[in-house]
Amino acid sequence: MTAGGAALPRAATGLGRMGLERKVTFLVLALLLGLLVLTVSTLWYRAAEALERQIGTRALDIARTVAAMPGIADSLYTRDPIPVVAPLAERVRRLVGADFVVVLDQSGTRLSHPVPEWVGKATASLDYGPALYEGAAYYTRIREANETALAGIAPIYGRDGEILGLVSVGFRVQDVRLLTLRFGREAAFIAAAALILGSLGAARLARGIKREIFGLEPPQIARIVEERDAVLAAIREGILAIDAEGRITVCNREAQRLMDLEESPVGRHVGEILPGCRMLRVLETGEPEYDQEMLLGDAEVVANQVPIHIGGRIAGVVASFRDRSEIRRIARELTDIRRYSEALRAQTHEFTNRLHTIAGLIQLGAADEALEFIMRTEEQHQRLLDHLARAVPDTTVAALILGKYNRAAELGVRLELDPASRLTRAPERFGRSLLVTVLGNLIENAVEAVQNLPEERRWVRVRLDDTGPDAVLEVSDGGPGVPPALREAIFAEGFSTRSESPGHRGLGLALVRRRVSQVGGDVTVCESEGGGARFVVRLPCGDGEGGRRDDPGARRGR
Repeated sequence: MTAGGAALPRAATGLGRMGLERKVTFLVLALLLGLLVLTVSTLWYRAAEALERQIGTRALDIARTVAAMPGIADSLYTRDPIPVVAPLAERVRRLVGADFVVVLDQSGTRLSHPVPEWVGKATASLDYGPALYEGAAYYTRIREANETALAGIAPIYGRDGEILGLVSVGFRVQDVRLLTLRFGREAAFIAAAALILGSLGAARLARGIKREIFGLEPPQIARIVEERDAVLAAIREGILAIDAEGRITVCNREAQRLMDLEESPVGRHVGEILPGCRMLRVLETGEPEYDQEMLLGDAEVVANQVPIHIGGRIAGVVASFRDRSEIRRIARELTDIRRYSEALRAQTHEFTNRLHTIAGLIQLGAADEALEFIMRTEEQHQRLLDHLARAVPDTTVAALILGKYNRAAELGVRLELDPASRLTRAPERFGRSLLVTVLGNLIENAVEAVQNLPEERRWVRVRLDDTGPDAVLEVSDGGPGVPPALREAIFAEGFSTRSESPGHRGLGLALVRRRVSQVGGDVTVCESEGGGARFVVRLPCGDGEGGRRDDPGARRGR
């Protein structure tokens, strides 16, 4: 196939011009015909050989019997044996149906022959020599009466064991050939019947094959396969398909890269490659799953998994995976803008409430109280901004905390930043992406945990410290806490204590632990001072390689 997807031209000569159905029929018939010709020829040859051997053996047995007749041997001691031998030999010939029964004396003179004129004349045939001079008994082809015959030759022994002559009993070769030809005609008839049946079977087989491949020709199938491979290679999403047994049938290069595999997994069970994969669940239930967030090896992906239905049954599952890290890299600037937008929206809402309060105080004539409220509000907000500017110089991380602060205030939750917090080295060492992921998920979970509780428990505290060998990110809340039995389970992918939006929750804490583990850190959960939950993240911030700097924005800020 060319780069544009067009099929390369193929030669259209010979069998290449035939359709698949005709080609299969022709090839099957050619094979069947060849086998039949070979079989019939072999059987014909073997039958002719066996028939000749059988007739030759019969002729030899008759010759031995005639040679052993007392009248034949005794007559050879007389002066004129012909009157005795000739009638006796002729009677035997008619009785056994032979073409000739010839008796020769020691000198080679014929004492009997179906042609009367030849009786009493000597033979010049050398075929009788072994019997006359060596006493051999055998059958062979000879020329007799101007015809080729298959003759059995046996010596005649006298009273003292001397050789007195021989007996030759023969059947014409032409008759043998007629018998063989009759057998050949029968075999050819059977072969013709087999060829007709084979033709019908070949045609049915060809039609069945064509129907199974949806009426496509081999060049069309080859083009479809080539185009499919090209499409799978060009897709930026990972594509993985399994059959009804759970074995992988399709895996493009992007899926192989996401699973960090050096070799193609086609043919292996999906459970070996992706333990706990939800494709097997879709295969069992037949229910598709869309936009599921999951961890594929070390990659964060969004997966769509759809069952394949063929003939009313589930024949497999196809899944597509989108790499979230690529989406995150492309949309990072848009995400930052959205954070600033949310922060501004929360501030706008908060300041609208304050303006309404100020307006009410002015209308009531309480100008001093209005001025005091303005100064107190401005001082509180400026104090937070000054604290963030000193403690967290990285604008992206600071913007995240400010946005979460305003969001929490909008929900009636007090978000407090520990006055001693300081985070100056961590953004450069680990990158903004890691810190935004960790802090964003932990603060969001904490706000959700307390937003519906009584006012005295609606608080979240954040402490940041990277002045020591480890960077410490700590988020505490006044919520219900995490039972000791669940403090490990909450980090599993898909675990969530909330029932809304199933399939879209339970990834945040798993993602936090995965990202922290990748840079050699750890995350733990324990009870806070107020009885809620306290999440502590430690990142190795000492000298050496330590963390992974994966944020180009952080490097640009150095």
